[in-house]
Amino acid sequence: GGEKYTFLIDEAHNLPDRARDIFSAKLSSEEFEHLYGLFEENNSLCSSVLDVLKSFDKLGELCNDNSRYDASGTKVGYYVGHSIPQNFSEKLNACAQNMEKWLKYNTESSIYLTVESLYSRIREYKVSEDCFGDNYLVFINTRGAVNEILLYCLDPSSLLDEALDRAVSSVLFSATL
Repeated sequence: GGEKYTFLIDEAHNLPDRARDIFSAKLSSEEFEHLYGLFEENNSLCSSVLDVLKSFDKLGELCNDNSRYDASGTKVGYYVGHSIPQNFSEKLNACAQNMEKWLKYNTESSIYLTVESLYSRIREYKVSEDCFGDNYLVFINTRGAVNEILLYCLDPSSLLDEALDRAVSSVLFSATL
C-alpha cells in the first residue's frame, strides 16, 4: 500500500476511457520522416531515424494481408496482433538513446525542439510498451507511404489498481454515477 498519497478523482465515470487513452500510445512514420528531412548532415541520430523508418516499412508489410486500394488509388491496410514487433522496439530504443545524447549536446540547434518533441512521444510510447500484456492489442495501419503503430490498452483495470495502490486512499467523484 501507499504511504503519502491521497488521490481525488473527479468525473470518475470517465476514468476507464481516460485510463485507456493514458496507457495507449501511437507513433507514425510521418513524425520520423519530418525529422529526417530536417537533418543537414549525416550523424548517428540521422542514421538511427532512418533505421526506424525502415522498421516502419516492415510494419507496413504486416498489413499486406488486409489491404486494399481506396477510391483515390491509395493503398490502405491494417494488422492486429497480440505482440509488439521486436525489431521495431530495438530500432526505436536505439533511436531514443541517440536522441537523448543528441539533445544533451545540441541545445542551440534549430531542430532541437522537433527532436525533443519526438523524443517525448517515444518515451510515452515506451511507457505503454512497458505496460504491454494480455490487456493490449497492437494495431498497425498503413495509408500510402505512412505507417502507424498503436499499442491499445483494452482493459486498464489492473494498471489502475496498481496506480491506486500507491495511495493511502482514493476518493472518486461522479455526479453522473
